[in-house]
Amino acid sequence: MAIQNHGLIKKANGQLVVAKIPIPHLRDDYILVKTASVALNSADWQNAEEPSNVDLLMGHDFAGTVEAVGKNVRKKFEKGDSVAGMAHGGVFFQY
Repeated sequence: MAIQNHGLIKKANGQLVVAKIPIPHLRDDYILVKTASVALNSADWQNAEEPSNVDLLMGHDFAGTVEAVGKNVRKKFEKGDSVAGMAHGGVFFQY
């Protein structure tokens, strides 16, 4: 079975939909996380009601497991490690 990725996308002011999104390309200095959960905080909900000209991927607090490690990552991460964090400003990343 092919791996699929989904995200909560803001399509218009107050209109949020779950949609298929591409799996990110692994950069050499990044880790790729298979996300188990995403939290929507107050900044996300405020942004859901603000005007924007593009579809936005919502949510930036996450937890999951390391799926792959870029060749230039300096910290010791291994596939299968549990991780949690936040993608600062991630709500503004276009997919």
